[in-house]
Amino acid sequence: MSRSEQDGAPNVRRLTRPTRWFTPVLGSLTTMAAWFAVAHSSGAGWVQVTGALLAAVLIVGMLAPAVPAARARVTVVSSPGDAHVGRPVHLTLDADRPVRLRLRLPTGRSIPAGGWMSGHRHVEVSGTPLRRGVIEEIIVEVGSSAPFGLLWWCRDVRLTLPSPLHVAPRIVEADTVEQRRPGAEGESEIRVPSALGEPRGVRPYQPGDPRRSVHWPATAHAGALMVRESERPIDEPHVIDVILPDDTDAGDAIAEHAQANAGALIDRGEGVVLITHEPTGRVMRPLTDRTDLGRRLARAVSPGLDDERGGSEPR
Repeated sequence: MSRSEQDGAPNVRRLTRPTRWFTPVLGSLTTMAAWFAVAHSSGAGWVQVTGALLAAVLIVGMLAPAVPAARARVTVVSSPGDAHVGRPVHLTLDADRPVRLRLRLPTGRSIPAGGWMSGHRHVEVSGTPLRRGVIEEIIVEVGSSAPFGLLWWCRDVRLTLPSPLHVAPRIVEADTVEQRRPGAEGESEIRVPSALGEPRGVRPYQPGDPRRSVHWPATAHAGALMVRESERPIDEPHVIDVILPDDTDAGDAIAEHAQANAGALIDRGEGVVLITHEPTGRVMRPLTDRTDLGRRLARAVSPGLDDERGGSEPR
């Protein structure tokens, strides 16, 4: 699992335990105490026998679910390779007996699996990733209330995915192109090539234009900031350098910004070179499509974390 997913990962509760036990246990104990009082005061044999049967049913109903919850075996049948923060992802699980499954990482809702009558053990569960990163294991809560549904017993299991799930940043609107400021950290910037090719004319200033391209005579004449515009080679790619801070929330926001801008350029058919820091080192490589973009940003980490793990040279 990536660092970002570990930061928000829930605690794994491996021991089988009752959940929301207070009301069922209190109700059962109250029922048994009331029936015992009635049987003791009446002295009728059939009342005492019925009370004993009722007590046995309640005790079995509260303790028996611990067995299937503890012995159930769950495996991952299939999972996608890509997802986005805040959007549901669907996985197929297999259970060897009737249980209730709930994804805890990514966060999801409960769903029954392994019915007696149907014979179908495969069940599709949904979860919503809350953090950008690469998920190699999921946490699933396995629960049972069989045979009477009086009390739920649950435990958590870690399941390895068939292939890593790359959780790309949340989808946001594309921003304006910006130029990286010297010494800036914790930013994702698109470097606008300057002074490439032959001069083509002047145009109004846009965010990201270098100061040395300002055309002062045209600025004085137009009354607004104007810059020289040069021909840019068709195959000259945009370069996006993503530098993530150590703060997880700030890093996710920067990754969202980079994904929006790079995705807009890819949609226009323009080349994009993305520079990121991954756990294995600094990576500088052209993007092939939006899927490649999402996976690169899912693996991206802070340069400080890269240095701690022994980053490699740019490639």
